[in-house]
Amino acid sequence: MASHWITDATDGLALNKDRSAASRQRAGVTGGTRAVGRPGTPTRCTAMPLINTEAATEVLFGARWMASRSASTCWATAPTAMGCRLWLPPCAGLRFHPNERCSWPVATFHPQRPVPGAIAHTESIMSNHKWQFTSRFRRHAFGWRSDTPVQRIKEAISEIKRVARKEPVLAAEGAITLLEKLSPALEQVDSSSGALGSAVNKAIDTLVPIIVKADVQPKLRQRWLERLWQALQDDEIPYIELLADYWGELCVTPELASYWADEFLPVVERVWSPKTSGHGFFKGTSACLASMYAADRHQELLALLDKARFKWWHNRRWGVKALAAIGRKAEAIRYAEESRGINDPGWQIAKACEEILLSSGLLDEAYRRYAIEANQGTTNLATFRAIAKKYPNKQPDEILRDLVSSTPGAEGKWFAAAKDAGLFALAVELITRSPTDPRTLTRAARDYAEEHPAFALAAGLAALRWISLGYGYEITGGDVLDAYTAVTQAAVNAGVPTQQVIEQIREMIASTQPGNSLMTAILARHLSN
Repeated sequence: MASHWITDATDGLALNKDRSAASRQRAGVTGGTRAVGRPGTPTRCTAMPLINTEAATEVLFGARWMASRSASTCWATAPTAMGCRLWLPPCAGLRFHPNERCSWPVATFHPQRPVPGAIAHTESIMSNHKWQFTSRFRRHAFGWRSDTPVQRIKEAISEIKRVARKEPVLAAEGAITLLEKLSPALEQVDSSSGALGSAVNKAIDTLVPIIVKADVQPKLRQRWLERLWQALQDDEIPYIELLADYWGELCVTPELASYWADEFLPVVERVWSPKTSGHGFFKGTSACLASMYAADRHQELLALLDKARFKWWHNRRWGVKALAAIGRKAEAIRYAEESRGINDPGWQIAKACEEILLSSGLLDEAYRRYAIEANQGTTNLATFRAIAKKYPNKQPDEILRDLVSSTPGAEGKWFAAAKDAGLFALAVELITRSPTDPRTLTRAARDYAEEHPAFALAAGLAALRWISLGYGYEITGGDVLDAYTAVTQAAVNAGVPTQQVIEQIREMIASTQPGNSLMTAILARHLSN
């Protein structure tokens, strides 16, 4: 059956005849309407809210429906005497109930004004959704082992992200629910390994953007923030304390951020007051500073930080951001440098200063002063890659030599970085200057035996040399044989006589070193042949 549409309708609003229930459900419309009257006769319609997303609380009609040109009225004309159903996109969400024998428009709408009762209806629909993760995050749901809760956190995040593709508001509600349940469920878990804390922090980093991107009314977002603040207060074992650092982003608007700053400010001032005895702690301190920064209350933020009893980078970083935001970048760097202390993370301070210099276009100064300290990775190779990516104007050889100079006595630890950058000559130089893991050298000799046999031969011989000198963790006979095999293969590919290589190995064994007994026992037969 052909569909009948009302023409000249804007914002995706139209009456469509006999749409299926499935398509109306996908569109966010339940039920249907029947326009009773003669074909082509105007029908009186009354609008009632039917909301499944918060965005539906504001309806813009574009001031054009049929013959009407008024922004406050709309006409609905029944194309036939048969039933007509309303087809709306998810951002609309209205249901029309016609009243027959009326020929004048009476449905009144106010553009950009929330439909009464929409927020409550939205919350009702979101509360009816059944999340799979909620039953798994009951209070004290986990024992002392951390592997199961880490897996459950990953599963919950995946579930929320799947919903976020189609229902961002519902996904934000799920994110808040998970954050509420995390701390009570994890109270009895042994988190000494750090795996659980890292999983929770990654979850917060993932969930906060989902909450921020949800297009909701300020009243609903305020309720969300109240729930999150309660979750922070109930966080006895501080698993979700990182959430306070995102408070300004969670507020979304400067007005809401200013409201929360005013809520937190009196308590922070009382805790930092010199008249207060002892040492007070307030869970909302970071949230207060983040809110003031998001509300552009930079001067007030700096004045508040001056009241702190001691300099702590966790708080003063907001002062650095405030100074940079108002254009006082040189002062921001001085402010950050003054925050250095015996317990302050120097790499975080260096990273903040580096970002300020890079934003000002001072690449050389940023590299010279902060590049190495600000880009420390879990491995030396990761550190080199991070700096090389951030400073494309610098040659890899220059970066690597600067890194080597920063660690005197441990030059060999940069061997993998030099090899990865294709600086084979420098890599060989490094492994002759300081000890290097023999297994790393053996792998390099095996991997490059065909492409760069000269480099592979040098790496293999260095592996045997450091083994003979007693370096390497729990070196076995298999490690010695692997290194010897890699050396002989690289020698053949490089065109070096095998007897010459064997003589070099015999010289290593001849010296009296702690590792000689192992190498002598393992390689005796090979060297004799």
